[in-house]
Amino acid sequence: MTSSYSGDDMPSIDLLVGDVPASSPLQRLRAARVSHPAPLYAYLEMALWALILVSIVDHLHDPTGTTGSIVWVFTIGFHEVGHLICNPFGTLLMFLGGTIWQVLVWVLVGAWEWFGRRRVTSPLLLWALAGHSLLNAAVYIGDAQARSLPLLFGMNSSHHDWWNILSLTNLLDYDWLFALLTRILGVGIIVACALAGSYMAWVRPRTGVGKLPR
Repeated sequence: MTSSYSGDDMPSIDLLVGDVPASSPLQRLRAARVSHPAPLYAYLEMALWALILVSIVDHLHDPTGTTGSIVWVFTIGFHEVGHLICNPFGTLLMFLGGTIWQVLVWVLVGAWEWFGRRRVTSPLLLWALAGHSLLNAAVYIGDAQARSLPLLFGMNSSHHDWWNILSLTNLLDYDWLFALLTRILGVGIIVACALAGSYMAWVRPRTGVGKLPR
């Protein structure tokens, strides 16, 4: 069987595969960069996610700095309510409830945005906040033995959540390990959200503010 193309009539490989749907995320990204109707919006979204990545460094460098303080304001209320929600389920869960709910509430709202409202950007931002909440929690966990952090409402060190949690489970000597694992998880979540957000800025193009509900 002979080809119908010969010599200079042979089309380029780009022309041959131009109409073939991209089969991998990288191929879709490359195609989207060429066909995006308003690339300025994609670059602006990428700048937002770059800022969020920078906030990781700020949070890790100084947990009580700008990022840490903002995250604390957004999460402390849910932390305290979490104790009340989990109070009926025993002492251990009561102490755990604060940390659980300061993270879980953002995960749940993000899931509702993603699955219920079919949004993309807002759930990723909420999950990034959950990651930052884990970074705040890591500081608290790592303080379990020292109990040097000031507590709300003038409570003394015997009310330190993670001192109680790790004492009840005979794991107090490993507060540093739990803090490290929590910190790694938090950073991983934020980085994943930033990468996903940057990717979606191109493959689900926004042509104007509010033009695409995501």
